[in-house]
Amino acid sequence: MEVEIKYSIDDDTKVSEILEDELLTSLECEGTRRTLSMHAVYYDTEDGSLQKNGAAFRVRLEGDDYVATIKMGGSVSEGVHKRFEVNRIVDDSNFIENPRLDIFGDVEEIRNVLGDILDMDISSIMEMNYVRELFDVEYEQSRMEVALDQGDIWTDEGNAPICELEIEIHEGTVEDLTSLGGIICRHYGLRTESRSKFARGIELISK
Repeated sequence: MEVEIKYSIDDDTKVSEILEDELLTSLECEGTRRTLSMHAVYYDTEDGSLQKNGAAFRVRLEGDDYVATIKMGGSVSEGVHKRFEVNRIVDDSNFIENPRLDIFGDVEEIRNVLGDILDMDISSIMEMNYVRELFDVEYEQSRMEVALDQGDIWTDEGNAPICELEIEIHEGTVEDLTSLGGIICRHYGLRTESRSKFARGIELISK
């Protein structure tokens, strides 16, 4: 289960300020700060079967690694996103051009929801390119990942910018997540974001 809080950043000059925020740097876990270039492609069947079943499938180049991901179901409340998520590192660099859903066929929860969809043909519906700057922090009883993303969502129907802060729980409680997120949100005048990047892309496609 992925649990994270998401904030939209309207002024991209705040990104560097948040990265050097005094509170966050005081909580930072040594040796965890890094920068990754992300290229993500999202796919669906011709009739949108994944979306109809509340699922999203992507392949993302994260630095040097190709990672296939399925997310399903979940909820959003006051910027806190909770979703079932499974990730697989893929050795084949051609997988992003010729992806297959059936690599998740051994996961019971996915098989129960998606069933025969796992054998269907899929094609790209959107792409994203962004830079992620991230580091881990320890706050109260929790360890969390702080990530700042800047880039773009690309669809055939239009594009949209990405500029957001995500804080994800590795170990700990939602209470610690919302407490730390709230401090940063208030200090920098951010707003909670109830939409995932994928949901924003779907809004572009649906216009």
